[in-house]
Amino acid sequence: MKNKIYILTCICILACFALNAQQREPIQVPLSNPGQEGSLIVNVHNGAVDVTTHNKNEVEVILKDKDTENENKGNRSGLRRIAKQNIDVSISEDDNEVIIRSTQNSQVDIAVKVPENFSLFLSSHHNGDVSVEGTKGTIEVQSHHGGIRIKDVSGSVVANTHHGSVVVSLLEVYDKTPMAFTTYHGDVDVSFPTNLNGKLKMKSSKGDIYTDFDFEAVKPKVLTTTKGSKREIKLEGWTHGLVGASGAELTFKTYHGDVIIRKN
Repeated sequence: MKNKIYILTCICILACFALNAQQREPIQVPLSNPGQEGSLIVNVHNGAVDVTTHNKNEVEVILKDKDTENENKGNRSGLRRIAKQNIDVSISEDDNEVIIRSTQNSQVDIAVKVPENFSLFLSSHHNGDVSVEGTKGTIEVQSHHGGIRIKDVSGSVVANTHHGSVVVSLLEVYDKTPMAFTTYHGDVDVSFPTNLNGKLKMKSSKGDIYTDFDFEAVKPKVLTTTKGSKREIKLEGWTHGLVGASGAELTFKTYHGDVIIRKN
């Protein structure tokens, strides 16, 4: 079964989009296999992404137009200006995989409600944060101009942005799955269960590193390369250590900011 919903510029679907409203009515996306695990893929070029959970066997999508640039424009030569519908988004569902994509010219915030057992693959480039709350599964978030907020999730997380902090709260983790939390401008602040096991790899070029876990430092790794008669020895500035009984590698990196690893 394959369900597709397309929201295209200047088209009003099912009369549920009020012409003068910035926020539309929710769009319900039925799932091919209700009650089973699923995945959500969101790719928005200009806008925020917010994902939460609900107790329904479907995915709910709310789109909010960010293009308010011309809201205060006056009339022209006595002609009344008609508000444009600028949302250009496609939504598809196939075998419990829901994909939401917006075009580069569409400025839209996307809020999605999913069943709890959904994995998430989220991407945003401009003008918006990415936030997630309450899911169980794999989470991968790629941003650029925006912070990342992930709260009360279980599973594994890979979160990367350039401009913004990365704040994550994990209730349960997959012990054998590597995770990474990275930014350039901002803090990396991650909370884990108290029974965390992991090999920590940390770097903060202009800030500090903090934790309330029992931490066993490991000697810095020295990389040696040989090319012809030239031999190079390099230390890359990473701080390594162990928490608990070893485990998967957990990477934390920022340039302008602190790394904070704390107990939930």
